[in-house]
Amino acid sequence: MTSGKLIGYGVVLSLILTTLKLFFYRFLNTESVTILLVIYVLLMVFTVASVRRVGIINYLESVVVIIFWLSFGLIFDIFAIGLGYGLEPYTHITFWLMYPLLLLTIFLFHKKRHVDIRRGGEGK
Repeated sequence: MTSGKLIGYGVVLSLILTTLKLFFYRFLNTESVTILLVIYVLLMVFTVASVRRVGIINYLESVVVIIFWLSFGLIFDIFAIGLGYGLEPYTHITFWLMYPLLLLTIFLFHKKRHVDIRRGGEGK
């Protein structure tokens, strides 16, 4: 994992997820369980795609990715959603459930170094 990948994919993921949240809160029914599930699945898909592109990392590095990407996400959400939509989304539990889902997805779906070594890879 390089710092370029960490920051680059983190910023791109934050932009994508912030755009998704803005679209969700502006145009879709926030009370619909089906739409909530679709949003959560899209959040997981984009997060898995980004964290897998970071490369083979161990669990400590995945915690570093979590800290950086959570920080990026919070900063982007404060500015984009706060300025673009107002403070109303912050009052919904559905908004705040996206962050633990992001953390759990990164931790569970990153490319694990010990699995790569066991399969005969170099672990790099």
